[in-house]
Amino acid sequence: MDVGTLISILAGIVTITTGVVALVRYLQRRQRNVLSLSAWSLNMAKKYQEAISVCEEALRKNPKDASAYENLSWALNALGRHPEALEASDRAIAIKASAGAYNNRGWAFQAMGHFSPALQAFEKALAIDQRFAPACNGKGDVYSMLPGQEDRALAAYEQALFIDPGFVPAYKGKGKVLQRQGKLTEAQQAFEQAQHLERSKQ
Repeated sequence: MDVGTLISILAGIVTITTGVVALVRYLQRRQRNVLSLSAWSLNMAKKYQEAISVCEEALRKNPKDASAYENLSWALNALGRHPEALEASDRAIAIKASAGAYNNRGWAFQAMGHFSPALQAFEKALAIDQRFAPACNGKGDVYSMLPGQEDRALAAYEQALFIDPGFVPAYKGKGKVLQRQGKLTEAQQAFEQAQHLERSKQ
């Protein structure tokens, strides 16, 4: 066998090996994407414990999966496990900052009564994606808990609804603030809109 033939054979082996490696990496990415989508879908369906299990599986396969940490923090927040949710959101941000991860960070801080860092987190979420309605709603929720900040709360809820007219939590938050202000007719309209949207999604 001459040198030229040997080189051709070796080049073919290298090409095949490179192709196999690329295929394996592609399948691994596809699997991670499937797990991320599955966790997100479970969170949307309010199956939070199942979402946590999927996220943990994803993180066993790839400890640097920012999406898995983001979905994990969402589920933990929803279950009231806010310190753990904060840790998960911080891990997501350290890997790849996203509006969702910062929103989850704000949610955790808000639930623990730390309003200033909560607002900072929601602002950072909006700096990444200015049309991220949950962060606007989060700002509204924080302002609604602060004395004399009802107008800011309403403005934040209105911003959320401008971005997403079907965002039910913003209608509920708006209704509560209007109710406290004695604007009962407007409050009732906001609550009714929330109920209508919830029924239409069933």
